[in-house]
Amino acid sequence: MRSMRADPTPAERALWRAIRSNQLGVHFRRQHTIGAYIVDFCAPHEGLIIELDGDSHVGDETQQYDLQREKFLAEQGFKILRFTNHDIAQNLEAVVSTIVAALKPYPPYPPSEFTTVSMFFWGEVVDKKGLDILAELCI
Repeated sequence: MRSMRADPTPAERALWRAIRSNQLGVHFRRQHTIGAYIVDFCAPHEGLIIELDGDSHVGDETQQYDLQREKFLAEQGFKILRFTNHDIAQNLEAVVSTIVAALKPYPPYPPSEFTTVSMFFWGEVVDKKGLDILAELCI
């Protein structure tokens, strides 16, 4: 785990610069252990996990593992935001807006379209279209 902390990916580094040191009014941890799993970023007091997916998350076996992992984490009461490295590189501002929106208690209603971001609210997967839809709903 120390090597993952010491050598983050460019996407992890960019997101960490945007959310560290209570910049969003919340304390995030990097490479945080929950049960048998290590999550990329976690705000434990708010019950929010942020996962970044790179090339290693492609393939049926990895996707199955991710689903089991997300199920366990949701059962522990966590909301999970999942972004691709491409999302971070191309639209960090929208990613941060989505994180801010997810920190609010509940959106007025869940978005309905699929995208690369899976969000767990109330223990269920809520899919959304575009990174900023949830942010717009919660403002």
